[in-house]
Amino acid sequence: MPMVKNSFSLMELLVSVLIIGMIFIFSYQVFNNTATNQKNIKTVILKKDGENIKSKLIYLDILKYDKDIKINNKTDDDKDIVSMWSRHSIYGRVYSHITYKVDENKLYRIESTYQENNKIETKKDIDMLYEDVTHFKIYKNMDKKLKTIFVYIKTKNKTINFEVGKIW
Repeated sequence: MPMVKNSFSLMELLVSVLIIGMIFIFSYQVFNNTATNQKNIKTVILKKDGENIKSKLIYLDILKYDKDIKINNKTDDDKDIVSMWSRHSIYGRVYSHITYKVDENKLYRIESTYQENNKIETKKDIDMLYEDVTHFKIYKNMDKKLKTIFVYIKTKNKTINFEVGKIW
């Protein structure tokens, strides 16, 4: 008469529980590593996006400038003071006066409704864009037909440069 097995033996049960436990431990490690990698990737992407946003801000200010850009390099050969009227605003102004200035090796963007030397009190919004700035230069193309402007920013860790072209 054949022997009929109605249940698992104790040894089979222990082996299956051990295998399931090992699978859970392995799965936990994989998910934990995935979560850690996602956090690291998110940090790197946010940092890169922050840098890109700063460059894009300068780019859009120059792209939408009106009349002329005034470049003052009399105080320091490596750091220009740039002022312009622009239709680009991050504070909801329709038409704003924007000044870029390096002070104590930090590049600041000053946005207001009037120029700095105007007698009328005005609200100014000041944003610090880059730290440890060693060079901040704006170059205009000498050819009157080509309305391009070259931006050069150098910090201790990196160099940022791009060209902005306007079409009239």
